[in-house]
Amino acid sequence: MPNVSLPNVSLPSFSGVNTRLRSKTLFNPRSGAPGATGGGGINSSFFADRASAFFGRLDQTTTATAITNEELANQKKPRPHAHRRSSSHPSVLMDPLSRMPSAASSLGDDSKFLHIHAPANARFKAILDGLPTFPNFPQLPQLAQFNPFTDSVPETAANNTAVSPALEALDNVTGDVVIMGGYRGSILRDKTAGNRRVWIPLKVGFNLRKINLEVGLDPEDEENMKDKIAPSGMLTHIGPVDISRKLLKRLRLNADARGRRVHEWGYDWRLSPELLSKRLIAFLEGLECNSRNSEGGEKRKGALVIAHSLGGLITRHAMNQRPDLFSGVLFAGTPQTCVNILGPLRNGDVVLMNSKVFTAQVNFTLRTSYAFLPESGECFVDRNTDKPLPLDFFNVKTWQDYCLTPCVSTFTPYPAPSTSTSVLGTLSAFTSTADLSKDRSIAPQTSSTPSTGTDQHPTLPLSRTIPYLERTLAETLRFRKALEYNPEKEALYPPQAVLYSKTSPTVRGAKVDGLEGIKRADAYVDLLFGAGDGVCLAKKAMLPEGYRCAKRVAVDRGHIGLLGDLEGVGKCIDALVKERGW
Repeated sequence: MPNVSLPNVSLPSFSGVNTRLRSKTLFNPRSGAPGATGGGGINSSFFADRASAFFGRLDQTTTATAITNEELANQKKPRPHAHRRSSSHPSVLMDPLSRMPSAASSLGDDSKFLHIHAPANARFKAILDGLPTFPNFPQLPQLAQFNPFTDSVPETAANNTAVSPALEALDNVTGDVVIMGGYRGSILRDKTAGNRRVWIPLKVGFNLRKINLEVGLDPEDEENMKDKIAPSGMLTHIGPVDISRKLLKRLRLNADARGRRVHEWGYDWRLSPELLSKRLIAFLEGLECNSRNSEGGEKRKGALVIAHSLGGLITRHAMNQRPDLFSGVLFAGTPQTCVNILGPLRNGDVVLMNSKVFTAQVNFTLRTSYAFLPESGECFVDRNTDKPLPLDFFNVKTWQDYCLTPCVSTFTPYPAPSTSTSVLGTLSAFTSTADLSKDRSIAPQTSSTPSTGTDQHPTLPLSRTIPYLERTLAETLRFRKALEYNPEKEALYPPQAVLYSKTSPTVRGAKVDGLEGIKRADAYVDLLFGAGDGVCLAKKAMLPEGYRCAKRVAVDRGHIGLLGDLEGVGKCIDALVKERGW
C-alpha cells in the first residue's frame, strides 16, 4: 500500500555495505536485465547508433523502399484483412479493452529489479526531478542558409518554437479544476495557537519545535479535530522539491481569460478516509460548476479533479457516491494498495532529525494509514520456498500475533538472529532497526527513517487500542469495498486518466523465514522490488478492474514529483477534455 525527510510510502530497507554492493550489479538498459549483454555479444544497435552519429540516420525513403520490397516479395502469401481504426476515433479513448492495461511491458518489468535489495534514494530523485530545465537558446543560422543576393536573414530555431499539444491542452482547460495532495500532502495549522503551521515546518524537522499530530481513539475525536487543526491548502513543495507548485502556477496563468477556476483542496490526512470523502463531496457541491442558477437550470458540469496518491483513493470513493460532481479525474500515483505502510506502523519514522513526530503510536492513530492495506494479504514471502505468506490484515488477531504494531501486542519483535559469534556480530544482531535502514518512508510527500528507542514504547492501554483497531479496520475495509467499480453507474462515471511511473525500484514485499520471521525485528530488511515510482508500483497505480481509462501516461519521475511533469499531466488532461466534450 501507502523516501527533507519527505514522509514517503516504503518499507524499511537495509542500506549497509553489503546491500549497497549488491544493488550496484551491472545493469544493461538495452536488455532490461542486470548484467545482460544480449545475443552473447554486443547489441547490434551499438554499431547502428554510432554509425548514425557520423553518417546520419538512414533516410526514411530508403527504409520505406526496403519495407516495400520486402512486402512485394511476400505478396504470394495471403494475409487476412485487418480492421484498422484511426487513433483519433472517439471510441478509442473509452474502448472496453481500456479497462485493462494494454500489456505487461507498459507497466514495467519487475525482473529488472531482482538484483536490488535496497530502495533508491527517493529524496535525491525528488530533488533532481524538481530542478529547473535549462532554456533552449536560439540556434544561430548556419552559413549555408545565407543568400548573398538577398537581405533576408534565415529564421532561428527559437522563432519556430511552438507550445506542445499537451501544454496547450493544459493552458486551455476551462471550468473548475481541483488539485489535491496525498498522504501527509496538505498543510496543517493549529487553530488553538494562532493558526501556527504544524505540518510541515522546517523547525519541526530539526527538533526546534514540538508538535503533537496524534489523533484520539474515539470517533468523536475525529469530528472535534476541526476545532483544533485546520488544513490550509496543498503542500506544493518542500524546499527545492516540487510537488505541484509548477502545475498550479501554469494553471493559474491567464486563468480568468480561459474561464478557469483553480482550487487546491487541503484536507486533514490523519482522519478517516470515509470522513474525508464526505468533506470532499461537500466542497465540490459548493463550486460554481456544480451549482444551478434556478430550478431546472443548466445541468451541473462537474469539476476536473487532479488527485495525487492517497488523494486519488478519497476522490474515487467520492466519485462512486456522487459521479455527477466530476467532469474528469486524473489519478497520479494512486496506489490500489501499498504494503510500505507496514514499516512505520511497527517502527515509526523520522522527519529529518525528529523521531518524535511520527512514532509507531502516532502512526497507529492515523486512520488513513490503513487505507493502503491489501485485502489479498500479500506482502511476505518465505525466503526458503518462495511461497507467499498471506495475512489477514483486517483481523485484529493478525496484528497481535505478528506484532504489526506495538500498540496492540503484548510482546516486542524478536531481535534478528546473530550470524557471527564475534562481539561485533553479536552487537550487530541487536542493533536497532534504525541502523538497518536509511530510507523507509511512508508518505508520498516526505521521506523517513525508522524511529526506535524509548519513544517507541506505546502509552495507550490495550483496553482502548484493541477496540479502536478493530473498529478502524472494519471501517477501512468498508471504505475499500466502496472503491470498487459499480456497473450500475457506468453511464454516470466521468472520464478517468492515470499518470504513473515504472522506472524506479518500488517495494512489493519482503522475504522472511516463515511466519515466525514476520515477528522478528528484521522482517522488513530483505525486500522485494518491482517497477514503479519508488512508492507506488506501476501495476497498483492502474484503475481497479471494471473502470475504463481514457488515457494512461508513463513518465520518468519519482512518486513525489509526478505532478511536476507538465507534459504528462497535459496529455492526461487533453484526453479527459476531449472525452467530456468541453
